[in-house]
Amino acid sequence: MVKWILIAVLTLVVGLAAGFFIGRYTLERQWRQPVMMVTPEMEKRAQAGDADPTPKAGSRILIPMPLERTRLVARDIVKKDPLVAIVSTVGNGEDGSELHLRVENRGTCKVVGYEGIAYGFDAYGVPQKMNKNGEHYLAFKAEKVAIEPKGIAQLESKMRYPETASLVVAHIDRVDCESGNRWARQ
Repeated sequence: MVKWILIAVLTLVVGLAAGFFIGRYTLERQWRQPVMMVTPEMEKRAQAGDADPTPKAGSRILIPMPLERTRLVARDIVKKDPLVAIVSTVGNGEDGSELHLRVENRGTCKVVGYEGIAYGFDAYGVPQKMNKNGEHYLAFKAEKVAIEPKGIAQLESKMRYPETASLVVAHIDRVDCESGNRWARQ
């Protein structure tokens, strides 16, 4: 009887170890290509109804990944950007949910407008719905701002469908300068 119990326990341990390593390998393989393009079908589905703004077809977005993995990928994406989101959250304003971004101008021009994409996560770091049709992302835009070089500014943008998202990772994809120059992510 003891022999059968030992065989069962050994089989269980081997199965758990194999499952762990196979699962980890599968996730790592998925995460090797963390960026994807928004297709016209994705854009159409995301904008259906009265959804909040979403990225246009052809925009590069991050696939759903845990918060820490998304932060690692985003850090590499924005390391040379002229305008970066240094703090980003979903909070409650007087009229409901709001996307809060604190941005820093690391460039040399005075920024007068920008736009980008924000990704939502719950308190446990799991990707969460940020928009009406289930997307884990939404687009944001700021116009008529004045951010001096090395300056910091705040964006508060109304949202209607964040569900349990409270943590955000954001990247800015286009920056308009007062001089008329424009920077855009390639």
